[in-house]
Amino acid sequence: MIVKDYGGGPKPFARAFLRAQRYRVLGIIQPFVDTGAALSCLSQVDAERLHVPFSAISARTPKPMIHYLGGLSFFAYPMENIMLWIRDENNKREEFILNSIDVLKLTKKDQRSLDRMRAIPSILGMDFLLKHRLSLNFDPNNRTANLVRT
Repeated sequence: MIVKDYGGGPKPFARAFLRAQRYRVLGIIQPFVDTGAALSCLSQVDAERLHVPFSAISARTPKPMIHYLGGLSFFAYPMENIMLWIRDENNKREEFILNSIDVLKLTKKDQRSLDRMRAIPSILGMDFLLKHRLSLNFDPNNRTANLVRT
């Protein structure tokens, strides 16, 4: 895990590799590990960089849920059968399987919203931590963070 300055202070981010074989999505992400977030999500920035086929996932969800994040509203399209590998502090790789993760897409396309959206990272929320029985050890003073199985 790494600690980056975000939103006014140090925050824990995972170094992860994501694969969604069904959609041929493969690549590196650095999601914010957010214990205040109920759900995990893939940001629009990461989704576009990884070439997530929005048309394919949106066709499977005719009425997507709406998520509010960073003062913006997003359509949330579930992308199923996700493999996620996260490196620990010893650079050891752990594998996690997610039934799905919500892929975010802005509901508005005005320039101000687009500019603000670029600052919103992918998130690993409490759903991920609880499912995989993980706890977050985070020391902002020494800028260290790690996930530990409980």
